Amino acid sequence: AMGCTEPIAIAYAAAKAKAVLGTFPTSCDIAVSGNIIKNAKSVVVPHTGGMRGIETAVVAGLVGGNADARLEVLSHVSHDDVERMRKISDTLPIKVSLSDSDYPFDIILSLTDGKDNVSVRITNRHTNIVSIIKNNEKIFEGDATEDIEIKKRDLSVEEIIEFANSVDIEDIRPTIKRQIDCNMAIAEEGLRSPWGANIGKLYLVAQENAKAIIENSENNASIINQEVNRNLYTINEAHESLELLRNNIAETSKNFVLEVDNLMNSLSVTKEQISENVDSARDAKTQFEEIYNSIVK
Repeated sequence: AMGCTEPIAIAYAAAKAKAVLGTFPTSCDIAVSGNIIKNAKSVVVPHTGGMRGIETAVVAGLVGGNADARLEVLSHVSHDDVERMRKISDTLPIKVSLSDSDYPFDIILSLTDGKDNVSVRITNRHTNIVSIIKNNEKIFEGDATEDIEIKKRDLSVEEIIEFANSVDIEDIRPTIKRQIDCNMAIAEEGLRSPWGANIGKLYLVAQENAKAIIENSENNASIINQEVNRNLYTINEAHESLELLRNNIAETSKNFVLEVDNLMNSLSVTKEQISENVDSARDAKTQFEEIYNSIVK
């Protein structure tokens, strides 16, 4: 296969359906199992200039696919084909849906040109065409039950743990190391280049962003804490200053009251003295008048 096999299988189904239809379709419906959607929805389709997804795989098979090449269906796609794919992707109606099939690998692709219609179904294996229907007439039928029963030995969790604890690591080291090396090479390439949905790269970016947010939050919290402490110190100083001012005002007010009381007492004494002087002056005047009158007479 050229690239991820799920979109290649979709392109193969599209190329085969178009060959049977005999003309370019006006619309396409494709129903696929969950595993197909998982593995094909975001992956780059080979020889498409970086285009991705199920719809791209359909268009690639229709435009540049060679059904006779099977898993190499897209091996002869040209630059002109890629340009045509981009235009057709914007105009050709393609409906993608999740099939209700029991098969983990199932593709049902239907094409119509407005007059005729063709349906191709691939099941269990990437090139295993199990039916071709044209205008409601089945013109090909394959073995739909092949490989449906997955041949494996059921292992319990206890058996898996027992194997992991008892196996001699040297017996499996070459196999495990090869798997680790391959997976690490794939992971590193995924981080370097824009493959698939870029989940790994997005995760690392999100992790770095989260780390930066936490660091900024801690820095901001420290700055806020320092500012709060400075404000509290200023408030305490202001409180102490106001308390001192209050005491000074209270002491000054007390002294002021005493001064006022003394002044009022002085004024009272002066008033009494003035009153006495007035009385003395009145008496002196009376005596003077009496003396004057007695002399005049």
